[in-house]
Amino acid sequence: MTPLPPVFPASRIVGGSEAYPGSWPWQVDVRRRGGHICGAALIHRQWVLSAAHCFQSKELSMYTFILGKYHEFATDATEQVFRSAVIIKHHDYDWRTSDNDIALIKLSTPATLTPYVQPVCLPQADPKAGQLTVATGWGYTQGTGGDDVLKQVLLPLVKTSKCNSTSMHDGSITENMLCAGYQEGQQDTCDGDSGGPLVYPDNTDQTWRLAGLTSWGSVPCAASMRPGVYTRVTRYLQWIQEKMAAY
Repeated sequence: MTPLPPVFPASRIVGGSEAYPGSWPWQVDVRRRGGHICGAALIHRQWVLSAAHCFQSKELSMYTFILGKYHEFATDATEQVFRSAVIIKHHDYDWRTSDNDIALIKLSTPATLTPYVQPVCLPQADPKAGQLTVATGWGYTQGTGGDDVLKQVLLPLVKTSKCNSTSMHDGSITENMLCAGYQEGQQDTCDGDSGGPLVYPDNTDQTWRLAGLTSWGSVPCAASMRPGVYTRVTRYLQWIQEKMAAY
């Protein structure tokens, strides 16, 4: 499904804008004990991708996954709420470096697909540096507005060698990561956006594909010369397929 065309007016994610309801129907709200902690992306009726660092507890009952959501602090008529049947964190996830920051979650039951709940396509190859991508989430806005609704921000991918330079992330970017953002900063994902989707339009088949999952970035968010860092989904396609088949 192609979401509604996004708009990018003045109100911000940090430096983004409010999304339309249903624009990004694969967006998942991840909650622990009822409070928002992270985002995630629906990739199949019963499977969700997120960041490994979002799941510090092994107690499945602590987490809920809400699909079709728009307002963070109010219930939407389009919502579908799930528990998890299993949470699979990547076996090589390293909390010190944030390498392999990916988790695959099987929902307790399959979602009902609607205009507000649709899976995003997995990537076939990495998009090139300069490709415009969209990150979405309910994360911290640093006072830039739109705190109650899903927000979106348009970010260009940054070449890994540039992102790894001494003037940016100084060697912290592994082959399992993507960078996206602006040299001047001002627009970025932030706390609470972790695990959420970074998507791009594939013009060959008119679909949106999942390039990355929000992983880590600068403190404060949206600092100059510190693009946001995302888990590179293409590195995990085989792992995803193997785990989905096993469970």
